[in-house]
Amino acid sequence: ALSKRRTELVRQCCVVDPSGAWLDQWDRQFDALGIQMLRSSISAHPDPIDGSMLRLFAEKHKRRSEECAQLMLPRGDQYHGPYEVPSARLFRDFCQSIISRYGLDEAVYRAKVTKLTPVEAPGGSLREEHGDGSSDADACV
Repeated sequence: ALSKRRTELVRQCCVVDPSGAWLDQWDRQFDALGIQMLRSSISAHPDPIDGSMLRLFAEKHKRRSEECAQLMLPRGDQYHGPYEVPSARLFRDFCQSIISRYGLDEAVYRAKVTKLTPVEAPGGSLREEHGDGSSDADACV
């Protein structure tokens, strides 16, 4: 069942990146700027199943205490706390685990998108065009 779900996810998703690799530019920019901690909450991540997966990943690998920071912010109508942020390294490792778990390396095309057009068909997919041709997918990142 999981293998079928992985295949379906890769079929539905088209990731186009000039480097041909996941998070390549993100890694280079974070390294260049020396960013060690994210500003986003530990619940803001790309796992498609559960918003608590990054926290669970950190706990499973015994990295939560040293690679997550609790920010003490004033409570108000919009914020009820606590606010926890992961390290860039923990987030990157978690993303790599998602890529491996779902077999998403196969979904990355080395190219630069030049045009994105909705496809007029049942289910409404997208057609992305790049220097090497075009691809249809339900989602394009």
